[in-house]
Amino acid sequence: RRDGRAALNWLSEHKPDGGKIGLVGASMGGAVALMLASENHPDVIACATDCAFSSLKDVVGVRLDKMFPTTRLFGLDSFLPLHLAFVESICLVTKFWYGYDPARVGPREHLSDIKIPLLVVHSELDSVVPVAHGAQIFTGSGTPLGNKEFFVAKDTEHIGSYFKDEKEYSRRIVRFFEQVFTPSKSDLFVAGHKLPLDKTSKDTESNGQPGLMQGSDASAANAAAAASA
Repeated sequence: RRDGRAALNWLSEHKPDGGKIGLVGASMGGAVALMLASENHPDVIACATDCAFSSLKDVVGVRLDKMFPTTRLFGLDSFLPLHLAFVESICLVTKFWYGYDPARVGPREHLSDIKIPLLVVHSELDSVVPVAHGAQIFTGSGTPLGNKEFFVAKDTEHIGSYFKDEKEYSRRIVRFFEQVFTPSKSDLFVAGHKLPLDKTSKDTESNGQPGLMQGSDASAANAAAAASA
């Protein structure tokens, strides 16, 4: 988070006068982007994430449960999963040895502070960060429903959407930011380069739903159901 904040401050100081900033991040980078978005930096006006997690502790728990299913008492459906005790032990050791709590690594506690337009992309078959994390981010953010979108990429593993269909993935991300940034701006400043907005707009036009891995745009109700699953 400190690294991300330092990068954001540098970009804010070196961007064109009057320019604004959009955040993009995948997996842990997405979690960092969301935490930065919650700080309400005056130059940040939008955020897009791909397979971001809401809490690192939950990610560790899912991984341990899959790696060591026999740690559950009385079978896999037990109400006394021992892997949770392992997770708590890991958190205690991490706090003592490294000085941070995995339960506090992630944007979960700050989601309600996010007010800017938000695009949440998540892979349906994500075995590292389950899609429920994307649903929690979508439903928990303070962004009004009309200004946020939750997209689930079908039959795709963790951060696999881009590699499965780079063109359509890029179109969806670019289109989101084009809708947020003021069209009257003559140039789009991206990582030190200026891109003509007119050319970008033409290149990203498409009819109907993009063919991004036959994904689906999830409603708030679907997102809430996924979060509670």
